[in-house]
Amino acid sequence: LGEHRYGIVLPVDGAGLGAVIGYRLEVDDAATVPNRTSVPEVGTLAFSIVPGFGRDFEAGDGGLSSADAWEWGESPLFAGSSGTHMWGTDLDGVYPASGNEILNLPPVDMSTWTRAGLYFRHRYSIEPFWDGAVVEARPGGGDWVVLTPDGGYPWAFTASTGGPGYSGDLEEWTEARFDLTRFLGQPTVNLRLRLKSDTGLESFGWYVDDVEVVERQVLARPLSAHASSGRDGVVPLWWDAPAGIDPGLPGSTFLGYEVHRSGDGGMTWDTLTPAPIPELGWVDDTPTNGVPYLYRVTAAYEDGSSPPSGEVAGMAYRSAYAADLDTLAGNPASGETVQIPLTLTNEGTGSLRVVSWTVPEGETAGSVRIRYPIPAVPPTAPGLRSLGAVPGTAVKGVVPGPVRGLEGLGVALAQRAGRGELLAEDVAATPPTGTWETLVNDWADQPRAAVPDIAQFQAQVDNGSLYFRFTSFKIWGDATSGFSVGIALDTDLVPNDNEFGDYLLLAGAAALNQYNQNAVLLDGDLNPVAVPHHVVFPQAGNVAEFGFRLETIGLPTEVHVVAAIFDPGATQVWDRVPEDISVPWISVTPPALQIDAGQSDVMLLELGDPSLADGVYTAQVLLDTNDPDRKVIPIPVTLEVGEQTPVRLLSFAGEAHDLGVRLRWSTGDERDHLGFHVYRSEGLAGEEVRLTDALLTATDGQYAFEDEGVIDGRSYRYRIADVSRT
Repeated sequence: LGEHRYGIVLPVDGAGLGAVIGYRLEVDDAATVPNRTSVPEVGTLAFSIVPGFGRDFEAGDGGLSSADAWEWGESPLFAGSSGTHMWGTDLDGVYPASGNEILNLPPVDMSTWTRAGLYFRHRYSIEPFWDGAVVEARPGGGDWVVLTPDGGYPWAFTASTGGPGYSGDLEEWTEARFDLTRFLGQPTVNLRLRLKSDTGLESFGWYVDDVEVVERQVLARPLSAHASSGRDGVVPLWWDAPAGIDPGLPGSTFLGYEVHRSGDGGMTWDTLTPAPIPELGWVDDTPTNGVPYLYRVTAAYEDGSSPPSGEVAGMAYRSAYAADLDTLAGNPASGETVQIPLTLTNEGTGSLRVVSWTVPEGETAGSVRIRYPIPAVPPTAPGLRSLGAVPGTAVKGVVPGPVRGLEGLGVALAQRAGRGELLAEDVAATPPTGTWETLVNDWADQPRAAVPDIAQFQAQVDNGSLYFRFTSFKIWGDATSGFSVGIALDTDLVPNDNEFGDYLLLAGAAALNQYNQNAVLLDGDLNPVAVPHHVVFPQAGNVAEFGFRLETIGLPTEVHVVAAIFDPGATQVWDRVPEDISVPWISVTPPALQIDAGQSDVMLLELGDPSLADGVYTAQVLLDTNDPDRKVIPIPVTLEVGEQTPVRLLSFAGEAHDLGVRLRWSTGDERDHLGFHVYRSEGLAGEEVRLTDALLTATDGQYAFEDEGVIDGRSYRYRIADVSRT
């Protein structure tokens, strides 16, 4: 049947429905005295004869039919999955533009079945994103519904189908499995394969072989398994239900989920769940901190267990931040800069993530990035919701420089080549049903009369989708020509590794002009990824909403967000949250680090700018970490350019009174000043001692100190010492 793939037809003449056929495979090598192996080594494998039909298309078209571009026969491009014959959308050419190519299977009577599944082998070459293919079913004379295969469709959205589908390239014959439990008891079930194309590019199409519709349970696997690293002594796990499976349907054979763990890189697996569990999550409370594990999940059915989900890595650990400096200060000459190394150490048992932000003095982390932990753990999983947000750990290659986000977007859009044709179908709206969480309030109303500036920016996660919501001080107006909206999503939590975010939701005039959609989700290179399934852009209101599936952006555990309102061409930012308050005279290289347990690494901070005038400048570097005890570390920074006097003393005097000695002094130009200490010695030659435990401060430059520890008749000498940040 192809390289390393073999097949045989077993004679089962006389066997009726329900008969069990046993078999085993024996293989001899080419030695003079052949060596023999068998599968299984002991006993037999078995299958049962069930109702339904199977077609390999060698003797004919199998009763399938099409009035469109689908053809039965041989293809000059490649052989079938078994034999030479198959069905395909034009066996020797490309499928048509603007097509709706349908291949109908024979109707199936499932009135007495207790299991039902559709199986076939296929391969395809379909224009990515724009064109798509799906499998559909219709019981009796009802409506056609899209079926979801085991494992889900590889594309969460294709423009032509308006939803998930097959798209792109599948270069090898691969089995597809569709559960049909929902149609049990139906005397007539119609099935069809449909490929839909737009007016643009076409490709070689969709090819199908070895089609079966039989009374057999599809052992569908769980989807999107995830493991959270960075917890102390536990690894939370969560996943999605198998595609196309509804455990609540009558006749369902679904029993629950089984969680498996490997501590040796996948060589051996242990089952953690003593029995199948109904929840979509599990907490492994038996790992050893600092030891990496692999996890996978299977679905259990009455007929057996599914293939495993994808393997995911998880490790329990506690990261712990330490540094050699907690303040930074530099004093370069005029027009020069100074470099200061900051050594960071991970004193914990697992990876430490450190991301830097530069902000003015007094600002907080919320001023420079909107941080939204994704509530990805399902509420039905016991013990998971209370664990809170999952700390991110991913750090990839980075580019030095502060987070800017969205400036220059219009120029970048103008430089890419647009498609020009309209998408075939609008996306069916799926509104959120949860509670909106306000991420930021921006109560500064913009002076422009017609600009829909941001008042509130909100978010929520509902049923596997991420939603964003703007409110504005003014009516939004015409989204087709009046303005543009951009939401940049940093999913790997590394600032500035992609100029416009790892993903960008673009809406309004720029989206229509470039992508022919009111809103479109783009990757970091501004290529379309999906069209949001929820778009609200009222012309007579001040609320706009957008929603898309979390799987489209890789199911992150947390996102950092920058959102902006632009002019129509997205060349000028009218309003944004958060505001760009990064400090231009501080650069951090690299801006993010990933440090293994017990290791150290260095961030190099360069302070200064040739354009800075002589003087004292203050700011801070905020370090965002996954240390649960020190999530944000502020590091004060002082830069003194040129020769500066931290504080100028205007007067200093002392006088005796009944209680002791009263000192008074005044200052001016407190450029770099924290406070004063007072020193005293007895006479001119006595030992000097410090009288103050804490620094003396004042708001108006007028200082006073009462020294009551003196003895009448003795003479004292006093000095004051200013302490500066440097």
